[in-house]
Amino acid sequence: MATTPTPKSPHGSEGKVGEGAPSPRHITDGELKVLQNCLRRWRTEVAGDVTDLQENIHALTENINGMYEEEELKKFPYVLHAVLVHEGQASAGHYWAYVRDHTHNKWLKFNDIAVVEVSWEELQRESVGGSGNASAYCLMYVDANKRELFTEAADSETGQVTLSLDSLAEDLRRLVLADNCRFEKEMADWDSEQVRKTSGVASYEEVTVVSEHKAATTSTQTGTSGQSQTAPPSPASHLSISDVPPQSPPAAAVGLETEHNQITYERSTLAIERVRNIYLKSGADEALYQAYEDEYQRLHELAEKCDNVFPKQDLRLKSGVIYFIKNSAPQFVIERTIYEQFAFKGLTFDNSCKSIKKAALKKMESMVLTKEEMETYKRWHENYLAFRRTLSLLVLGLESFHNKENYVEALPYFVYAYKFNTTLIPENKYHSVDDRLIAVYRRECLLQVNDQCAQAFESDEEREADEALRIIEEYVVPCLGVLSMSKYSEDNSAAEDIRDRWYSFLGQEINASLQEKFQDFLPKLIDVSADACNLKTPTMTRLRKTHDLGDRYSEIMAVVTQSEVYSFNSKSATS
Repeated sequence: MATTPTPKSPHGSEGKVGEGAPSPRHITDGELKVLQNCLRRWRTEVAGDVTDLQENIHALTENINGMYEEEELKKFPYVLHAVLVHEGQASAGHYWAYVRDHTHNKWLKFNDIAVVEVSWEELQRESVGGSGNASAYCLMYVDANKRELFTEAADSETGQVTLSLDSLAEDLRRLVLADNCRFEKEMADWDSEQVRKTSGVASYEEVTVVSEHKAATTSTQTGTSGQSQTAPPSPASHLSISDVPPQSPPAAAVGLETEHNQITYERSTLAIERVRNIYLKSGADEALYQAYEDEYQRLHELAEKCDNVFPKQDLRLKSGVIYFIKNSAPQFVIERTIYEQFAFKGLTFDNSCKSIKKAALKKMESMVLTKEEMETYKRWHENYLAFRRTLSLLVLGLESFHNKENYVEALPYFVYAYKFNTTLIPENKYHSVDDRLIAVYRRECLLQVNDQCAQAFESDEEREADEALRIIEEYVVPCLGVLSMSKYSEDNSAAEDIRDRWYSFLGQEINASLQEKFQDFLPKLIDVSADACNLKTPTMTRLRKTHDLGDRYSEIMAVVTQSEVYSFNSKSATS
């Protein structure tokens, strides 16, 4: 049988077509003919498949081109409104959007903070895909017959073109309105933060404890009703605490009412939203009147529910007005506070809101207060924000106690919360936080810290024992005098238990290196003063937003009520 020799390499070796690649040494004519026939058959089959694919593509293209040629489908025209583009891979990348300006027939590219005009060709180039790694993943169309979606209105004050929200569906309009409100709130917070930084003033919602506050004073003022009203004393502190922030500035320096307006911002926007129809029919003054009445009624109803929802919630956190109502503040304090909510500079999300804000400012100008009344007004706001600071400290302490079981971290919060709470002189039970609750957790925290340190000292490990003595001297000893002079007998007993635990080591064998430190430490357990509590201030933590403090309070109180540390015994949080 005839064979065809395999080609030789330039060096004369057989069986190598390419260097290192094995190949048959001999191919017969019959084998070569079979191979050629197979290749011809495969080529024919592939060509047939390609022809079928081309025919299918052509058929699909015709179907696509003709699918909207039906008259029924031409009755409701839609136009392309936006194109969302992704560049990158499935796991990572970058997004941007093209949105059509229908009035001027232009396309705008929204790419992070940059908004630029682009051509249709550029949009197609970056959206169609097929080249590079960017392509559109979502196309948005709008009804071409609803031109009111693109009708623009100009602001009467600035001339700036704005898009009316009235043409949107109700659920979408509320969504946009809520988002606008959040954005306005962020801008207002940012402005306040810049003012605070430039003036060196700490925010009233920062959890910090003031070393000295202006002395508590009580002045009798005459309210709008003509009856004599007693203003609450301004919060004062007689604490001797190391490393405390500087003295708080007077109310006028930071704008206490502005702080309250930021707390109630979301409720104010909702109140304005509810009177939109009144504004459209009767104007800003009527809308403001109704918004005030609605808000006044709502806050009175919440004030009446305070005891009913405790301990799950403390409704005083929702608004200073609730705090004022529960503490029988003068009527002019309540009225001015509500009107200031609607005059807040952050309320600028649409024309109706701006008009109502102007009406509120005009109303406030007509509410002329004497110098004494303004001082009374400021003191009420000072007291409310001091109450919020006290409750913030308590919340942070409870979170550290229950959620982290970090008793060393929790202790300063309870100590400061209790002492700061004493500055809120309780003319009635709603002025301050339940001091029994704070006292119980302060005591339990001290006992837990003391027990942990005593166990570490008993381990006879020098490093752990040293750390235990340091914690006792830094955290426990400064509080013993406070417990010894406390009005609660349980605190007095706890102070003695703490001392007894350490006195018990006197009869035990102690490492020689620890014995000297222990002897130096013991006198400090006895020589304590109730007038000074040299405990370091807790870490400053921001609880700036109303819902943040309120939600965190509710969450941690749910834990407290399930624990065995404190029993409320159906008593009010404010008792």
